[in-house]
Amino acid sequence: MGTRQETLATALPKDWVCEDFLELVWGDEKGWVSLPSKVGIHWNDLSIEWPPYKDRDTIIIEGAIHDREDLYYSVCKFKRKGRRIGDVMPTDWLWADLDEIHPSAATELGFMPTVAVESSPGRYQALWKLNRRLKPSDTEKINQALSYKLGADKGGWDLTQVLRIPGTRNFKYRGAPPVKLLWEEDLVYDPKDIWASVRGVVSTRAAASVDQSSVARRPIPARARRLLAEREAVQGERSDRLWELNCLLAESGRGAEEIFELVVPSVWNKWPDRPDRLRGDIQKAIRQVEGKVRVVEGGTGAEGKVEAEGRAPFVAGHTFLEMQLAPVEWLVEDIWTVGSHGLIAGEPKTNKTTLALALSVAVASGRPFLGRYPVKQGPVLFVQEENARNMMQDRMKRLVNYMEADASDLDIRILNRFGFNLNLEEHRDMLQAEIEAERPSLLVLDPMYLVFGGVEENSAASLQPFLSWLLKVSTEYSMAVILVHHFRKAPTQRGAPYQRPGQRMRGSAILHGWVDNALYLEPLEEPRRGWVKCRIEREFRQHEPQKPMELAMSLGTGSAMMQCEFGEKSIEHVIAEVVREQNGISYRTLGQILEMDHRTVLARCRGSELFDVSKGEAGRNNGARVYLKGTMNGA
Repeated sequence: MGTRQETLATALPKDWVCEDFLELVWGDEKGWVSLPSKVGIHWNDLSIEWPPYKDRDTIIIEGAIHDREDLYYSVCKFKRKGRRIGDVMPTDWLWADLDEIHPSAATELGFMPTVAVESSPGRYQALWKLNRRLKPSDTEKINQALSYKLGADKGGWDLTQVLRIPGTRNFKYRGAPPVKLLWEEDLVYDPKDIWASVRGVVSTRAAASVDQSSVARRPIPARARRLLAEREAVQGERSDRLWELNCLLAESGRGAEEIFELVVPSVWNKWPDRPDRLRGDIQKAIRQVEGKVRVVEGGTGAEGKVEAEGRAPFVAGHTFLEMQLAPVEWLVEDIWTVGSHGLIAGEPKTNKTTLALALSVAVASGRPFLGRYPVKQGPVLFVQEENARNMMQDRMKRLVNYMEADASDLDIRILNRFGFNLNLEEHRDMLQAEIEAERPSLLVLDPMYLVFGGVEENSAASLQPFLSWLLKVSTEYSMAVILVHHFRKAPTQRGAPYQRPGQRMRGSAILHGWVDNALYLEPLEEPRRGWVKCRIEREFRQHEPQKPMELAMSLGTGSAMMQCEFGEKSIEHVIAEVVREQNGISYRTLGQILEMDHRTVLARCRGSELFDVSKGEAGRNNGARVYLKGTMNGA
């Protein structure tokens, strides 16, 4: 078996480099580009910023070839990470997935392709360079008409379409034939001329009558006919039945446009006002169905199809290590990281909602959180089910004034006491549609026990679907998610075992395991009238630990003013809180409770004026115990 370098040397063509092709298509305009790969029937979506850092695209391409992954690219660039139709940037290219139509056929229209590619033996793709960039809606319109005019793949014209990169290999076929560049010519066209030649080709009725799928066409299954005939959707089943219907129609050989026309008037269409969402769902169903079979070299039509490959989307270790992953960034410095999910939890009357709203106002305005911690500005969605509108409005006014934010530029949308319930499919769909439209940097759900629709908090099985769904949308939209939750009552008996704040949350331990970031609030004594004081412990999975902080707030009455005071506790004061509850505790147990090295704990205690430390057995550290200052002899 040859070395990896030898494999690459034989895989890449001598007269063309993949990176040259991508530079030709994407140019030097900044944006996000998509380089997804396919393993068996599974897709690994990858977005990178363009132009890339160093040789990032080279690493991706070489890794895909070496690991026998089919690699694709999107012609369009995007405003944000991901491959979403709403983020498509203007482009000066048209394209078509020609299937078995040779690119030279376009010369009959007078538009020889600028670039022609053989994606596999006898199957082709083509691109046409334009003399100016078009807005996405115009690109889509001309692309569709051009594909229909040429008799190309009727589903290969959309803005998020991906094509194969010349110089890679097509692992869908035996022998992994190379994806070949047939030609690249200095041809540039005026989009008006192309439109004049192809306009009028596409009609809804005509589009619906054309077989757009590589799956053998057969009658619509009885189950799909029954679903299409339904006059009322079953509560809570719309998403599952819509996906089932789309897949059944795709399996019967119907193409994207035909499926769209059949499904759009049905009771299962959960996006009556968002046809782009329905089209996207249909495209996913078609890709899944077509990905379940692979064509054997030399086979044609249905006889060339074999069983599913069944490979999971594993990535080779060296490829994973070479991935240029974005560094962990602060959404709110020292408080919350970008795209992370977690909880603000605490005892009653510790200003949990006010703190969550303060974070939201800071992110939405770009002003430092409570005047102290810098933020990365972005849109915010805030769902609040516990407090009255006038209370929320009052808190928000005070926070806006305190942080000197401009209310007119506040990029925040609030849903207050709507009766929002994540247990309802319709509410999940509404929230995801809002997320899709607004692309928030932060989503806040307050409080968990109401937003989760009365779920059994102590049951991991009951919580898991909610937490998994939130993790999914957080990852898909690179969005931070904050749940506001409550603590159990603090133990009142003296000498009770110390519990870390994360262990004091109501409900199953799965909640603590789920968090990426967390803020835990515990009340502190505050003698001043009108002030509320709490200790905030910060927990991060992807960042170094931060000291606990103290926050005192006075909201006052009758005005839109407020006051805040911050303080941070030293590690010695954190140790003291445990020792106060368990005076004479062994330093090893103390280390276990605080999740610190016991030697560090011992050194801190011996170097502090807050503690006395016993000598242990025979004057050694073994068995040494920690006492509050002046209490050791009387213990």
